Amino acid sequence: MKKKRFIAAVMAGILMVGSICSQTAQAASKWPKGPDKKSLSCASAIVMELSTGTVLYSKNVHQKHYPASITKIMTSLLTLENSSPSDVVTFTEAEAHGIETGSSSMYCVPGEKFTIEQVLYGIMLQSANEMCLVAADHVAGSVSAFVDMMNERVAQLGLKDTHFMNPNGLHNDDHYTSAYDMACIAREAWKNPSFQKICGTRTYQVKSTNKRKASEILGGQLLNHHQMINGYETSSRYEKDYVIGGKTGYTSMAHSTLVTFAEKDGMQVVSVIMKGNSPKQGEPNEYTDTTRILDFAFEKFSKHEVNGENSDVNENLFNTFDSYFNAEQSPLRLSAESAVVLPKGVGIKKAKQQIKYDDSVKIREGENVIGTVKYTYDGRMVGSTDIIYDSSKSASHLDEASRQIVDSEIKQIKTNKKHAVILTKLSGIKYSFYNMVSFFKDRVILVIVAGLILLLIVLLVVNYRMNSRRKRRSRIRTRRSYGAMSLNSRKSFSASKRKGRRRRGADFTSSRRTSRSSMSDSGSSLSTRKMKKNRKKTKESFGKSFYDF
Repeated sequence: MKKKRFIAAVMAGILMVGSICSQTAQAASKWPKGPDKKSLSCASAIVMELSTGTVLYSKNVHQKHYPASITKIMTSLLTLENSSPSDVVTFTEAEAHGIETGSSSMYCVPGEKFTIEQVLYGIMLQSANEMCLVAADHVAGSVSAFVDMMNERVAQLGLKDTHFMNPNGLHNDDHYTSAYDMACIAREAWKNPSFQKICGTRTYQVKSTNKRKASEILGGQLLNHHQMINGYETSSRYEKDYVIGGKTGYTSMAHSTLVTFAEKDGMQVVSVIMKGNSPKQGEPNEYTDTTRILDFAFEKFSKHEVNGENSDVNENLFNTFDSYFNAEQSPLRLSAESAVVLPKGVGIKKAKQQIKYDDSVKIREGENVIGTVKYTYDGRMVGSTDIIYDSSKSASHLDEASRQIVDSEIKQIKTNKKHAVILTKLSGIKYSFYNMVSFFKDRVILVIVAGLILLLIVLLVVNYRMNSRRKRRSRIRTRRSYGAMSLNSRKSFSASKRKGRRRRGADFTSSRRTSRSSMSDSGSSLSTRKMKKNRKKTKESFGKSFYDF
């Protein structure tokens, strides 16, 4: 009974601990909760931090949709990468009239000449579809070849939900993308300074061409159609000071699409809205959705520089030989432009580090990227940075013991052997220890719970072994007691046991015996006296032998 009660208590304890673990796991997520997804009018939405690629908010981000004119972000990027702003293009008949009637246009005519710079402003501000055709022909020789370049670039970025069929975004059933893919494309485009300048321009003064005066080209001025950028016609309803660029899109099949670049408190983000509602007075639309998710991003998150003098992350990463890794002469460093994005109020030490070395790199003169450091928080990627080895740096500042180690490892690197050892040997032990300490420090409750479970298991095992030992010792004492008896005592003890069994049997049949009994009183008395005498003798003999032991 006691054993059952003990086991029941242990099981109850385990169940209680399991409940605590479950509650702890549920409460472990510390990522801020954004706007309710049902409250947004769009089908898909995302906010991504630009320097790290950290996703701050998401809604159906891998759902495929028609992109409409935000396709032109990819078109502009490829044009910038494969041509010069001063290049001159001449419109053909097919280019000037190869778009749908009534679609966005600058009404170019055959034979009209523009610079690539003018073409790009026409693409990004006016969303002129014929400008995309002339840019595609200039860059790739044909529109179909340019489309192939677009899809190749998508593959290079590792995107799975995108396929382009034209450079302008006019409807095609096989022309689609997702909010996540478009955010990645926009992030890649933002790395180009010329792109930043163009898509952030509020108004652009056009110049006369060989066919038309400037005043004949949309009144001589192009306006950014993004209504959150100051200067859009007379509207300021959706204007936000933190918006620094963007691109609009709309077709009857795609509905409204919107890409927005924004900056506040040193953090730059891009948001994407897919399949938003058409703007209607008093109703939610792509602009109100964008405002809500951008406000959430800036209110709940902050950016931390990694590679700075006061960076705790940098200090904790290379903490074995501080004089080596933190000195100006150190050949090892993190890339200059590296950051971590975390919820506000969360210290940078909470970001967990994971080092991955590139064993295929052959060390050459100058700077070599030999690995990366990835930072995670709450199971999410929040930043990454390259580990750079500069072969031109010296390690003369080290003490003799450290220098010998470093010199040995550098020799291995220069002979094109696996270089991972330079970081593994110099920082591996302390880095692992730091991660272990950090792990348990962040999981105090889980450690306590695990300790309780272990304690309960130990108690159960100890109780079982103690009971087993008591039973074993009892059996041993009995055997030893019996073995210590004399031969006569054993015989008496055995005879006593046999007589006892007979006596118990006689008790069950006493009624029968009384009916048959015809013994004389003297005989009965004699028999009784003999039995008592034998019992007394046996008892005395057994007791003497037992206690002698």
